[in-house]
Amino acid sequence: MAPVVWETRNSTDIVRDLLTPDNLERWRAHGDGPFASNYGEVGAFLNVTDGQSSPDVQLVGGPTALILSGEEEPDRPVFTMNCVPLHPQTRGTVRLASADPQTPPLIDPRYFDAPADASVMVAGLRAVMDIAHCTPFAEHLARPYLPSSDDLDCLDRLGDAALEEHVRRWSATAYHPVGTCAMGTGHDSVVNSDLEVYGVERLRVVDASVMPTVTSGNTNAPTIMIAEKAAELIGERPR
Repeated sequence: MAPVVWETRNSTDIVRDLLTPDNLERWRAHGDGPFASNYGEVGAFLNVTDGQSSPDVQLVGGPTALILSGEEEPDRPVFTMNCVPLHPQTRGTVRLASADPQTPPLIDPRYFDAPADASVMVAGLRAVMDIAHCTPFAEHLARPYLPSSDDLDCLDRLGDAALEEHVRRWSATAYHPVGTCAMGTGHDSVVNSDLEVYGVERLRVVDASVMPTVTSGNTNAPTIMIAEKAAELIGERPR
């Protein structure tokens, strides 16, 4: 996911300004207030490439810095909108580093190996910039923080090459990896349609790694569905 971030005016930053001891007590007493927020409460699904009804990007934003999983911490109130491509064509790899199961695996996501993925991101960020001109966003968004500039209109003048450079510099994982134990019938498949690992008896994989491709959105609900189906399959099997 790639962010566009603005400094804000006449507003507060939920992390910088509102995570106070008083608001913590409010949450403890009533379960509401800023501490009940997930910070990224603004979202949308859009089609930005071919005009079809099926979305190809998801937007996730909120009134704070949602940048590189917290690695970037602005010293002023900001609003972030991240763009996430829903159907990436790039395929990464996960390999064993050694025979020691305690050794971390070798993970190479290969982000943007497929040029189309970067093109979708650029189109998605342009949609984000168009939304920023609409009310009520426009009255609260001041100058850009990322891409950084003192020019209030610089985002509208960025070319595709500059936006792609921004995407490659500031993109981060969207926390929904899938497919490392993908279901299928080909030689690269790990599990069959009953979630059983090929070549290994009495072993199933039951999580998002069995999805051959990522779903069009967050993976939590589909993973629950996979688990329900697995429970049904296991329950039907004779002991």
